[in-house]
Amino acid sequence: GGDVRAQGGDEALMNAARYNRNPGVSEALLSAGAGAALKNDALRQAASHQNLQAVRELLAASADASAKDAEGHDALWHAKNPNQNFDPELPNPKETRAAIVRLLEQGGGAKKPAAQGAAAPCPPGWQGEYEWFESEEHPSGEMRMVWDYQIRIAEEQGRCQAWLTGDGHSMMMRILADVQGDARAVRLLYREALPDAGPGSGGERGAELLRLERRERELLTHWGTMTPNAEDAKPGMRFRQKQSAKKKTGSAKKPAAQDAGAFSAADLKRMSTFVSNFTEVGFPDFDMTGSGSAPPNPALIYFGIRHNYTNNFKHRVEHCAEKGCEHGSLVMDAKFVAESVRKYFDLELKHRSVSSGEGWLSCHFDGRLYHFEAADGELASEAKVTRAVREGDIVRMTGDIYLEDDPNNAVGSFVVTAKPHMWNGKKTWAILSLKTENR
Repeated sequence: GGDVRAQGGDEALMNAARYNRNPGVSEALLSAGAGAALKNDALRQAASHQNLQAVRELLAASADASAKDAEGHDALWHAKNPNQNFDPELPNPKETRAAIVRLLEQGGGAKKPAAQGAAAPCPPGWQGEYEWFESEEHPSGEMRMVWDYQIRIAEEQGRCQAWLTGDGHSMMMRILADVQGDARAVRLLYREALPDAGPGSGGERGAELLRLERRERELLTHWGTMTPNAEDAKPGMRFRQKQSAKKKTGSAKKPAAQDAGAFSAADLKRMSTFVSNFTEVGFPDFDMTGSGSAPPNPALIYFGIRHNYTNNFKHRVEHCAEKGCEHGSLVMDAKFVAESVRKYFDLELKHRSVSSGEGWLSCHFDGRLYHFEAADGELASEAKVTRAVREGDIVRMTGDIYLEDDPNNAVGSFVVTAKPHMWNGKKTWAILSLKTENR
């Protein structure tokens, strides 16, 4: 890269460009005024160290992809001739390099189309809602990172606009874009970040975020300054249009079983109750899909006790009958704890005592009963599933989290995956993964 003489915030920006691949880091540093004079140098450093996320954010902050260092090399040259000290464990290095090269070959922030000032109506057939989901394993191997994207295209006061949201690992994207195009394809051009925007919402007015194209029966996504977090940035089938209620009820054809994975309002309500069993006890994120592992045994014991304490206190919780109650004033039959774990996780529980030093609810197992102390004081969090999609045998549920005393203001969001499960002769689900984000 160029001659870096940065100090303080400038040095923080350069280090973020080189090494920090978490979404929103470079964007946050730039928005705070760090390293504004060196963002072109930071872009070259990000390209050299194959930091796709930093390249995205620096281009969105108007870094000049054509600017050259003292040796006459621009960011594209550095992307094609990367620093040999970049992260050796970088996932999909070839795809990452290809995505960076593609972004820079498009001109980055140097030659982006200006937004049209005149209001234009929506091209035919494009108004509606679109969604897409991606995920990948965290580098630590201890969790799975997920991202959930939504696009709503609508015409207001004669102007076609798109609202883009993205929620997931280190991202809370909220963008308003202008829509231009025809019946075959539309371009989404960045206008501004919305008031509740978080990481991933930066951009330059008029920059092409992405292009949606209809080709026969396929809907293709062509990435611009907005690119995937986990998948490669090649054009392909990503976003799908959500079926409108009018289309669902207006057709005389008999729908296929759970047509395209659609669920009824009653299904979503049942799912909300299912997910609330985990949010109300503050259960931590986990992922048992792919190479992921089950929650640790102390976490499952905690769930079994807290679930019954919250929902079945009168029938399953008793006061300790021992003198002094050394291990807590309350007791619960271990069979109820194991039953809840089987019902909601489809896992067999290994009973044992849990010490306070393990970071979970301290409890004592005497061979038949769990002894513990009451744990009140925190407001329970309730879940509301707003979308559910069937992906093979797995159902992905997404929605918002509310405190029980304020059902109108969401305090977080979640993504849950679950598998079909039979319990006492009734169809339900067993959870496979849980990912929550605070707001």
